[in-house]
Amino acid sequence: MFHEAWYKHYKEDPEEKIGKYVEGIFNEKVLVILPRIYWTYVDWIAEHLKVDVPAFFKQCEAYPLTEDERHEVYQNTLYKNFLQCEKAGLKRPEWLNPATKAEIEAFEDRFSVKIDETELFRNV
Repeated sequence: MFHEAWYKHYKEDPEEKIGKYVEGIFNEKVLVILPRIYWTYVDWIAEHLKVDVPAFFKQCEAYPLTEDERHEVYQNTLYKNFLQCEKAGLKRPEWLNPATKAEIEAFEDRFSVKIDETELFRNV
């Protein structure tokens, strides 16, 4: 997520790693460490897009993950959904820059996926 506009709204470092516990697929507490900007985005999608965040996070736990994999999977899943929101033309936080076509293509190339706005927050 590009965050040049972040500092117009916040003083904290958007890349500072923050750990929070979320509910796992078996209702266990799972520690997830993400940059501050991602946790702020989680709060934003819950409030403005009415996303069921616990259900959204549970889809990240569909496969067994190591601790290191878990943080990356959560971050990439959130980023993918940000790109899907952008492609679908949904509103975004004013502290995030719009995603560019190049960003979307880079993500698609890196993960061999197609950003499909029709799958937005699926299973949630």
